[in-house]
Amino acid sequence: MKVLSIALEMKNYILVLVLWGMCLDSSNGGSMGFFNSTEPVKRMAKIMMEECNETDAATKSGFADFLQRVAFQRNRLMADFIANSSNSRNRPASTDSPQDTTAWTDLMDTRQTNFTPSVNQTDNTTQPPTSGTGTWRPTSDGMDQADSVGTVEPPTSGTGTWRPTGDGIDQADSAGTVEPLWDLGINLAAEKQMDISTFLMLMERLMEDKDYGPRLTACVESSRSPEIAWDSIVANLSELQPQHVRLLMWGASPFLRRATAEKLKGLPLVTNSNQVQDMMKGFGLIYQGLRRDLRTGIFNWAKESLTSVQCSGERERPETEGLSGNGNNPAVTSDLASANCSSNWIKNDTLTILGLFLIDAPPKDFSYVTPQQVCRLLNDSGFPGGPSGMFDIDPQRAKRLLSLLVGSCINPAGLGDFLRLGALACYYDDAASFGKDNASALLRLLRSCRNKEVLKSVTMLVQALGPGIPVDGQMLRDLGIAASALSSSQLANISDRDIRNSISQLGQGLWWSGGQTRLLIRKFLKAGGQISSSRDLMKIGSLIKGVPSNILRNLSAEQLLQAVQAGLEEQASKLSTFQRKTIVATILQGVNSTVAIESLPGSLITELPLYVIQTADIRSIQEVKEKLWNRGQALYLCQSLSTNGSLPINELRQPWPLIQGVTCEMIKEYGDQFVLQIGKSLANNSSWLSRTQLACAAKTLKTKLGGVQAGASSQITDSLLEAIPSAFLLHLGEADLRILFTQACAALLAKMAVAEMALLPRSSPVRAYVREEALRCLGRPVSALNETDVARLGLLLCEFTGQNISDLANDTFSALIPQLYRCRQFSPTAGSSLVSKLLNTLGNVSDWTGDTVTSLGPLITLLEEDSLAQLPDTAGVKEALMQFAASRPSPGSVALPEFDTSFYLTGVYAKIFNILVGASGQAGSSGARADTCSVRPSTAQVRELGQANVQWTAEQLACVSVRTFVDTVEVLAAVDGFSQEQYVALRDKALQAWGSPSNFTQEDIANLKCIVTTLSVSELALLDLSSIDTLAIISGCPAWTQEQQSAVLDRFLDLGRMTAASLGPVELSGLGNFVCGMNSSLASQLGEETIRLAAASLGMLTCAGSSLDFLNNRVTEVFGPMKEWTAAEMSELGTMAAGASAEELKSLDPEVMPFLSTTAVRLILPDRFPVLSAAQVKRLGPENAAAVTAAQLERVSEEQRVALMEALGVPTRIKASTTVAGRRLGRLPDSQRVVGPRVLRIPLPHCAVGAEL
Repeated sequence: MKVLSIALEMKNYILVLVLWGMCLDSSNGGSMGFFNSTEPVKRMAKIMMEECNETDAATKSGFADFLQRVAFQRNRLMADFIANSSNSRNRPASTDSPQDTTAWTDLMDTRQTNFTPSVNQTDNTTQPPTSGTGTWRPTSDGMDQADSVGTVEPPTSGTGTWRPTGDGIDQADSAGTVEPLWDLGINLAAEKQMDISTFLMLMERLMEDKDYGPRLTACVESSRSPEIAWDSIVANLSELQPQHVRLLMWGASPFLRRATAEKLKGLPLVTNSNQVQDMMKGFGLIYQGLRRDLRTGIFNWAKESLTSVQCSGERERPETEGLSGNGNNPAVTSDLASANCSSNWIKNDTLTILGLFLIDAPPKDFSYVTPQQVCRLLNDSGFPGGPSGMFDIDPQRAKRLLSLLVGSCINPAGLGDFLRLGALACYYDDAASFGKDNASALLRLLRSCRNKEVLKSVTMLVQALGPGIPVDGQMLRDLGIAASALSSSQLANISDRDIRNSISQLGQGLWWSGGQTRLLIRKFLKAGGQISSSRDLMKIGSLIKGVPSNILRNLSAEQLLQAVQAGLEEQASKLSTFQRKTIVATILQGVNSTVAIESLPGSLITELPLYVIQTADIRSIQEVKEKLWNRGQALYLCQSLSTNGSLPINELRQPWPLIQGVTCEMIKEYGDQFVLQIGKSLANNSSWLSRTQLACAAKTLKTKLGGVQAGASSQITDSLLEAIPSAFLLHLGEADLRILFTQACAALLAKMAVAEMALLPRSSPVRAYVREEALRCLGRPVSALNETDVARLGLLLCEFTGQNISDLANDTFSALIPQLYRCRQFSPTAGSSLVSKLLNTLGNVSDWTGDTVTSLGPLITLLEEDSLAQLPDTAGVKEALMQFAASRPSPGSVALPEFDTSFYLTGVYAKIFNILVGASGQAGSSGARADTCSVRPSTAQVRELGQANVQWTAEQLACVSVRTFVDTVEVLAAVDGFSQEQYVALRDKALQAWGSPSNFTQEDIANLKCIVTTLSVSELALLDLSSIDTLAIISGCPAWTQEQQSAVLDRFLDLGRMTAASLGPVELSGLGNFVCGMNSSLASQLGEETIRLAAASLGMLTCAGSSLDFLNNRVTEVFGPMKEWTAAEMSELGTMAAGASAEELKSLDPEVMPFLSTTAVRLILPDRFPVLSAAQVKRLGPENAAAVTAAQLERVSEEQRVALMEALGVPTRIKASTTVAGRRLGRLPDSQRVVGPRVLRIPLPHCAVGAEL
């Protein structure tokens, strides 16, 4: 106890852990009493927190080094301590003499270093070197005298153990060996797990301290300790004891919360049901924090392990009569032991082990679950999480569980039974059947639901209460976070005072629309509510989306920063770009640039102007590398912090957003070390790298991999390939891939199976080459492929041609469907073959269920509309289709056909519409005039249809009642793809509802969004356009004409009594594309400071005509001639480059060409584009090359065309027609889309037009 106290005073907490571990390993448990005392634990936690704080400003590398030493060297330190201690009664057998101390390090893999000290074999001492840095440990007392951070110069005399430092490696003992790097997935002996477990036991105890625990937890979680814990589990799972599994799973939980399913690949299967249950307990504790793909991977691992248990006929646990009801998880029963390896592997006990992961089972497995089994789980108090933990369940799965429960052990008519459903009640879709008596109780039950589907039930229950029941403050409190189910009319009728008194509860809502938040904030302020402090901002929570910019600008920088630190960052990602820019601009008025960079988090720092960053005092990359920078910011920081043109390679090992700023020139300086040293960290997170960077990185590999030189790649090994991300390998080209496939076929196949082929252009010949080489590597024809083969092919299956699909055996294709679910693109020739195979495998479309549709994923979009129309009109099919459609990302305003990953959803929307509205609502069957209105869209239909509202005809939209229009205007305004006729019908409905445009409120205008674009110039002049917030919402609509933009801009300036010269950066950002309405005179009046601070907003404009020229002229007056713009400035100023004159375009340095935005490339006038030289075009990069329009291509020379193909990544030696650009600026017409987007084929010089790749 005394020694431990002294160690605490000395801050030598490595020694503390050593001594504590010694006591735990001995029969004397004295230290347990020490650490069970409150004061020593608090002191230890404080000391460790101080250590964490000292390194936090850098990269926590010092603290990480401490964790490394504690976690992996405790036995060695302990051995050294014992070897030099007078007390030898507790010595391990392997440390009877000083010479044996290195036996402890032999338990770990070691590698030789360049430093080979001279070892005195008699006393195990080493003469120190005379130069270099490292840790010198004298042998006087056996303790490590260096602290956990930093290095010391070696002494010139004395004996001890010299450990040099090198490249971040703690280089270990006097034999000149090195303990492995953190990131190599170390295989440790079972004894070493005791080290980590002991460390975690201490950390778990320390983190319970109420004063230091939370901060210490955050520090540890950001270190590499969690990943080490997971690597330890992977390496030694079969040998771990249950208490070690628990501690290691606890220690690994921060890593697992951010991990992908790829991280599960190394987890070995086990044939011991106890170990499966122990692991699933650990996973279950963090279920809600895991990614869905990881949860699915965990389910699959458990399934394979439990199937192995069944197949081995294991009988390790006593038989039981049933599930325990005392809160403890039951032992595995006889039905598991006596299983006969049937396909129906789900038993009562396997369900208990799976816990909540049951809901991540694929439909095929889930179909084996019986009502009796689910009822048994529902009644078991030991079921981990139970229904109360199922907030994140897939809606289809929830409906399946409910169907099993209802009628078997749940009577929905009985309120008590219904309450037992917990979170599953959030998915019950017949809430209206409960009637008025139970409606209030059910509303209180549903108030905590976090699934958006519950809004429909809440709406029904509110209606069930009857029209005479007022929606007041009490009901708002009853509704909780589900209050967003109330319509705009209902919210408007709630008293302002009730809104003010309920603002905290309302601020917790999850699904407020923009219009709802604006309405609630207006009523809150009208009732005397205040938003004048950081506390006020936090109180309104998610309603901050509705706070006007003028109120945000009235807050001080200090108040906003306090709100950010108190949790505003969580809401910031939901704010509009304009709102984030307003907050940042307001903060900059009160703090300098250096403080702003230190204080701003995540999504806010991306809005920091480059001009501000350039004035900051940034001296070290450690100050900025973990921030969420955008590309322009990252380019500047990498350049300004680089030494001799490059950053230290060790700073790039983690996939920080800063890596966006690494240019091709820097990558060339790094050589193959860029790939090899950061490869593993980027393997599962290459999203920060552009296609241009990937191509540059691939070029640096040519020396390492032998390039095209014969025999140079003879040393290629599986381990070398493993260190290189597949995204880099994809960009090597055919010649280098041919060498790799020849040298390491199986290893390369494994890498290509997880490669994202969408990184390559659709016309890249590499796609076809990799597919064919992968098939050759398997050594059998496509017709002979089995389930194992297709599993090995992974994502390469997405590249299968129509012939490949046709050649597959039906049984093999059935196993292939789950793999195809993950495809982001399909081969252009695969569509009809895939559909034919689907019909042969799954039967008639009319017999498919919702589970069938869910299992198909994007494959469902390959069906023709006539086939989709044959799907059953069931709730299950509707839910499956709606869930799939909602999961697809919204298309941008411009789709680059070469890289487009969107799918054709028109048929899906048509089927959803048909199920909800019925055949009478079909566009083809409804030619009804507005005055007949045989079909009148209802509020419930419009809300549930969402994007499928695009199926209403203009005549049907004209039949919407005024009440329905007012309550659903935001839903309708958010629909993509409305025609001009449909928009006109909605505009007319707005005029009917609110009268003349002069009567439209600012909220009305904001809610109408792009419907406003149908107003004439004279009507726009009547609108109340005095609010910059309103203009920020409607400015992004693509249908605005330049004449309308000028009218809106003039109206805004007139109402605000402003001039162009008086516009500040916030106003200029909020105006958005209405700035395109400026003439030469107005553009020339913009202030220099305003332009510098709003440069990023100007760079996002999509102006047409001469307005870009006017703006470019003013911008070049501020930033200088374009030929002097840096890569960072080119990236930030974006589309301003498109307004350059022909002479300015010719003067651009080829090195800045990759940093043009794709929109800027598209906006360059066709008659100016040809002035770019072949050298400039070649450096455009893949995305920019794909953005070149057909009109621009018509004017380029043959030399430029070849250069463009090289920039795209499609070699011109291939006899093929390739894709460069879409034929239009938006999405391709539906008639041209078959499997993914069609592409415009541009013949290359000396290539056969229309030839197949």
